[in-house]
Amino acid sequence: MSDYHLGINLGHDRSAAIVKDGRIVVAIQQERLDRRKHSIGILHQSTGDPSQIQLPMEAIHYCLEACGISLNDVATISANMPGSDHSIDVLKHGLGSTVESKFRPIPSHHLAHAYTAYWPSGFNDALIMVVDASGSTDSNHQAESYSLYQGQNNILTPYHGESVASHLASLATLGFVYEYISRKAGFVTEIGGTVSVAESGKLMGLAPYGSLQENWHPWIKTKPGSCSLELSAYDIFLEIAALEKRYDDGNGKAYLRPYLVDLAYKVQHELEQALI
Repeated sequence: MSDYHLGINLGHDRSAAIVKDGRIVVAIQQERLDRRKHSIGILHQSTGDPSQIQLPMEAIHYCLEACGISLNDVATISANMPGSDHSIDVLKHGLGSTVESKFRPIPSHHLAHAYTAYWPSGFNDALIMVVDASGSTDSNHQAESYSLYQGQNNILTPYHGESVASHLASLATLGFVYEYISRKAGFVTEIGGTVSVAESGKLMGLAPYGSLQENWHPWIKTKPGSCSLELSAYDIFLEIAALEKRYDDGNGKAYLRPYLVDLAYKVQHELEQALI
């Protein structure tokens, strides 16, 4: 019997997928089944309490039924989550001890992203770039910020990676800086009154309406001949706080205030230049 491998995504946009013989057989997001936008499984608890994180059970059962199998027929089960990895504990609590021998940890959130792009791409040789809000947090409390991998013959080799202190991640990674401005502009989806998801695509749409303000400080600094970037969380926070105090009157939609439109332009432009 061919091996089936069940992959589960935790956090926002929970989902499940089954791979067989190196091919994706079925995959579905939980929100398609429970009709909850982004379907976050951490509404009522801290992510530090694995016993309270909810698995996307409808998505899991959908995938198993599509393949005509049960959990006992699956060779491995892996759950992916950013930040500190509690996935094994979540699986133990959600699926029980009878299939515990099948649980496998994922060594890196960014590595999972990279393979998800590389393996289905059809390319043999490739350079893979992973940039998100935050990847895995290691035992030294360093969070993945962005990563580059070289792909060849179905294997990924790390090319360059940057990490930041996890307590500063919310203003010290490329993805979180962009998300921070999205939230300032009021682009969020509220979920259950306790959790919200930034609508960063709307900020990208707003950016062309802004303009360069030459007296504003650069947030993302590049290094010639290097893949390294410098971001100062404190400088970003202080400049935004100063702009709010000077220009924000609290009237009307946030995204219509001129300084926020210019901030959208700024973060979009700097992000593009940094990625290039």
